[in-house]
Amino acid sequence: MINNYELLTETAYLSDVFTSKINSYVFNSDKFVFTLIAATEGLTAGNYYRFKYRAVNDVGYGDLSPAVTVPLGDLPSISNSLQLVDRKNTSLKV
Repeated sequence: MINNYELLTETAYLSDVFTSKINSYVFNSDKFVFTLIAATEGLTAGNYYRFKYRAVNDVGYGDLSPAVTVPLGDLPSISNSLQLVDRKNTSLKV
């Protein structure tokens, strides 16, 4: 029976060396969703990241999955064209 899954990320892009990325993942509550926050995980907008995962049970680790490449999109730029269109006592239109 599978107790957990482990998410691994590549140490350097296309290095094919993967290390554990998520240590707080709990299969019973998180199901099969891994959540990474760029700022806390040291990920950089505009870069590509490769991930693998594997199942874990009482006997040990399963085989690693094939690598999945995920781009981390650039942050949107600030708009300089914000204008007030309409104002009422309880709302604004911009």
